[in-house]
Amino acid sequence: MPSAIDAASGRWPELLGALAHLSAEQLTDKHQPCPACGGADRYRWDRDDGPGGWYCNQCGGKDHAGGGGSGMDLLTRVTGWDFKHACRRIEQHLGIDATTPRPEPPTAGAEHIWRYNDDYIVCRFPGKKIRPLTWTGITWAWKSPAKPRPLYWARRSAAAPVLVAEGEKAADAAAILFPDHAVCTWPGGTSNVQHADWHPLLGRSVTIWPDADDVGRKAAAQLARILLGLRCTVQVVNPSEK
Repeated sequence: MPSAIDAASGRWPELLGALAHLSAEQLTDKHQPCPACGGADRYRWDRDDGPGGWYCNQCGGKDHAGGGGSGMDLLTRVTGWDFKHACRRIEQHLGIDATTPRPEPPTAGAEHIWRYNDDYIVCRFPGKKIRPLTWTGITWAWKSPAKPRPLYWARRSAAAPVLVAEGEKAADAAAILFPDHAVCTWPGGTSNVQHADWHPLLGRSVTIWPDADDVGRKAAAQLARILLGLRCTVQVVNPSEK
């Protein structure tokens, strides 16, 4: 059976259209806004064959500082998926996913389940007990995935401004209150801001909305510094304590 990368060779326009919802116009060799970072007139798609190819003066390249990349690079950046999840979605789309179905995650008794991606789930049990659940490739384990950890998206959009809330429950509520925003949060609470993968927010307009307490404000300040290093436009809401 071919690997996902082998099977995707020469089919990247199809895959990016189906999986990342890029338009035919976005897959042409014409300078235009970048679907990954939103930079105006800095992006172009320049290779249909083999691994595919694109270029962005702002976010392309391995260091996200300008340069080229493959179709897989563009897929993961636009969707926010990690490499393993992207491969699985490619296999499903191309009909080559013949792996043995994994068992269902052991979430019985959870009051709420937040799915960060196919391999990482956070469960809330009675008594406000929060437990991370990760697929190891063999079994489900009650542990967090390797750092940097993915973001939880209550609403995902490559074009909308981003609102970062503190915690999954707050992110779900914000997604209802602010339908014109993409809404996300990070796993592990205020002490784990630095352990999340913030690269999907590269170059975007971001509003940080912390909880109304000192630890929330400190986490927001730390996150603001991280995002400024990723060339984001950042503003921080200052909620008052009740």
